[in-house]
Amino acid sequence: MSEIFEKKEELSKQILIFWRIVVFGAPSLFLILIYTKFILKIPLNNGAFLVGLYFLFCIYFIPRINSAKVLGATIISGMAACWVLLYLFAPLLINFLGSIALPTYVVYVFFLGNTFNLSLGKRFVYIFLVISLLLSCSLLFFEYFGQYPSYGNYIINNYFLKNDFHLGSSLVIFIVGLSFFTFHTNSFLATLEDKLNNLLQARLRVAEMKSSLEERVRERTEDLEEAKIVLEIKVQARTRELAALAANLEKDVFERTKELQKRVEELEKFSRLSSGRGKRLTELDKEINKLNN
Repeated sequence: MSEIFEKKEELSKQILIFWRIVVFGAPSLFLILIYTKFILKIPLNNGAFLVGLYFLFCIYFIPRINSAKVLGATIISGMAACWVLLYLFAPLLINFLGSIALPTYVVYVFFLGNTFNLSLGKRFVYIFLVISLLLSCSLLFFEYFGQYPSYGNYIINNYFLKNDFHLGSSLVIFIVGLSFFTFHTNSFLATLEDKLNNLLQARLRVAEMKSSLEERVRERTEDLEEAKIVLEIKVQARTRELAALAANLEKDVFERTKELQKRVEELEKFSRLSSGRGKRLTELDKEINKLNN
């Protein structure tokens, strides 16, 4: 019962996290798209809205996937959708942040960090790492060569255009940072998984001991109940036996009492007869004495 309850609780937490992403993430994404196109007057490609919808579809679809391969392909497609969004937003990000590097790094760290929560093997995690590096580094090269969308009269202040130092340092940070994050997070989660497995095994042992004790208590209770039933039967039999013996004793006492009463009556009768004979003998003695005189 405890395992079922924990599974339900874990499922509830996942559903809560999912709805937070859907409820807060979906409006935020589309508000950014609307703000970019209609408030900032940047003629953003309408494909960004379609990519945003597909990205949200991936978020909605992922919790319902049971196949590891389909799940991995869906995550990769979500990474590609993010790449398209970052590419379409590149002019705005370059003007506001100076470079596309920071949001790209944050997005793919988010992807890598969240893939560890899924039931996938290490092979998928490293595949995601390689794809993240390829996609993020390609965006850096597009920024370096100035190959990003141009929106009419929107002026792009690309301070890092053809800047070798910025490109090199960004590539090093991306490769080292994402790899470090992935490897160490994987090691940390592997250690944590071992601890959790040990805890789970300990809980299973405790559950087995509890089940064994409950079984022994149940067997002992059944034995005691059987002994109680046998004892009750013996007590009832002994009670009936004692009741029959008491009835027989009462009958014997009654008969002996009647017999004694009869003998007492006979003795009293004999006593009366003896008393009468004694008086008669006394009278005869008196008469004999008179005759002798």
